[in-house]
Amino acid sequence: MFHPRGRRAGLVVAIALAAGCDESGDVARLERQLATLQQELDAARTARDGRAEADDQLAMRLAEVERELASTRARLDAVEAANRRPTTTTYRPRPQPDPGVRYSVPVHDSPVAGPKDALVTIVVAGEYACPYCAKARDTLAELRKAYPKQVRIIHKHFVVHPQTATTPALAACAAHRQGKHAAMDDRLWEVAFGQRRFDEATMVELARELKLDVKRFERDLRGPDCADEVRRDQDALTAVGVRATPTFYINGRHLSGAQPLDAFRRLVDDELRAAESAIAGGVDPAGYYDYLVRTGVPRFDPPPP
Repeated sequence: MFHPRGRRAGLVVAIALAAGCDESGDVARLERQLATLQQELDAARTARDGRAEADDQLAMRLAEVERELASTRARLDAVEAANRRPTTTTYRPRPQPDPGVRYSVPVHDSPVAGPKDALVTIVVAGEYACPYCAKARDTLAELRKAYPKQVRIIHKHFVVHPQTATTPALAACAAHRQGKHAAMDDRLWEVAFGQRRFDEATMVELARELKLDVKRFERDLRGPDCADEVRRDQDALTAVGVRATPTFYINGRHLSGAQPLDAFRRLVDDELRAAESAIAGGVDPAGYYDYLVRTGVPRFDPPPP
């Protein structure tokens, strides 16, 4: 015996479950059809003549609706299963320069910390909004203590976060033009990075603290020369494969990230041995890094994907 009310309750549940992920309109159409049939069935129950026949006909029509709903539900289940199927994504790490290759990284007139005739030159690609650059500062300080005569540090700009890091880069350039890069560098890390104050007013405030010529500082901060210097550094570093900060070139050999001290020491010791061998072969020790720049690989060309 077919029971329309009980069957309808089950159909309504099926419609409700399917409606959440259906985009074809089938469920809405079937729900309207079911409502119409229910109205017809309610009307038939009030009739005195031919009640059994009407119930049988409506029951058959509701059964047809149920079959169509079941078919729609099966299609929707298939769609849901396809959406839940895990996809496999192959991750290919970004190509990086070969640490066994010497790249040509010119010094230009960038700020230098350490003796001019040091046999190991570490070029630092960094910016003042980079937390890993901040972390690497202590490592570089330890390295200079361990190799006071053999290592020098060259600071170059590589701006990854232009909205925050461009202004302090320009401030560092402007201070360098007055011989105060090291002092400004310390204050930029303490104040600009430490307090997240990257605005121009803060840069001018730091220049006053350091007793710089503020008017000259402001001209350099806003003028084309420091902007060109930051752009020059960025272009030169990009050419040899820098894509993130901090990145280091130790006598032209690539090292990426805030690495532990031992990673630097291994490369420095290798480079000291290589320098001694080159000098024994006739290379001028005073111009050793210039020799490396002349003989190094000028560009990093990543392999095609």
